[in-house]
Amino acid sequence: MDDPKVIEEGAEAIELSERNRKILEAVISVYLQRAEPVGSRTVAKHVGLGLSPATIRNIMADLEDEGLLFQPHTSAGRVPTERGLRFYVDNILEKRDLSWGDQAVIEETIMASPDDVKTALRTAASLLANFTGHAVVASQPAPLDKRLLHMDFVLLRPCSVLVVSVFEGGIVRQTVIRTKEAISQERLWRMADYLNQYLSYRSIDEVREEIRMELDEDRRLFKKLVQEALDKTLSAQPQENLFVDGRANLLEQPEFLDLNRLKILLQALEEKGALLELLDRVKEASETRIFIGSKELGSALPDCGLVATPYKHKDEVMGGLGVVGPMRMDYGRVIALVEYAALVLSDKLSSCTD
Repeated sequence: MDDPKVIEEGAEAIELSERNRKILEAVISVYLQRAEPVGSRTVAKHVGLGLSPATIRNIMADLEDEGLLFQPHTSAGRVPTERGLRFYVDNILEKRDLSWGDQAVIEETIMASPDDVKTALRTAASLLANFTGHAVVASQPAPLDKRLLHMDFVLLRPCSVLVVSVFEGGIVRQTVIRTKEAISQERLWRMADYLNQYLSYRSIDEVREEIRMELDEDRRLFKKLVQEALDKTLSAQPQENLFVDGRANLLEQPEFLDLNRLKILLQALEEKGALLELLDRVKEASETRIFIGSKELGSALPDCGLVATPYKHKDEVMGGLGVVGPMRMDYGRVIALVEYAALVLSDKLSSCTD
């Protein structure tokens, strides 16, 4: 007689024999590959337990009673429910190793990107979208709690100045400031030199205090440039801190042939608020999280899964990197890809200011 495996799920427990567990694993493994209901004869070919299709059908019916499988039509096979996929990910799925070739491509591509968070994140997101065939989201850390390292003023036109602010961890913000009077690049260099003498690793509040000091004839303009640049940086909308790549990949997934489902998902990717909240939870947990279905992702991401992990600058968690796809995604490979990309990205960012 099989020893039961008891798994806590919230406040309730699921008790499965090893045999039933293997049947569930077979159904889900086939479903993840084919995106269609799985019948008992197909399962019989995969499990190797010497069970007849009739016995397997009975076990699949028991798993349906547990809420782990679902039969979309009377004559059809079964597909996993959200609860079934959650059980599979938490208790059956084994972490997969990436090939040396995949690791080399990820490492070479991310490490070759420019030394700033925004570009490195976009590079990692684009790479993951190509590898997984799904959409990828990445949250860029807000600079509110970062030290300001450097500011540059670049003359675009006589009354238009680009202010480039470089924060700790390679975070770069660019802001265009309009001035009432024409100004020369030489004058801007002089103001930048003055500011950067005192700027090294100061907080934004300390910088605000610094600009109250004397600067003779440049004092008023200098204060306007720095103050307005910092104000615009601090008031930036949170949505600007989320990158999305690979939206077109969703069109290739059979789950999103329903235009209403696709429209809802694309709207969530565009509005970004729900995704930012999920990535913030990953950042706070400081570990890989897997969200499956409407119970965990809400109505904004119907029939979806999200695999996300934090990335760091040195030992500090900066944001989250995640893959969004249908619930039927290859979780083993996606987890391995996201975690390795985040590891390389963390190495890249930690070397930016060394």
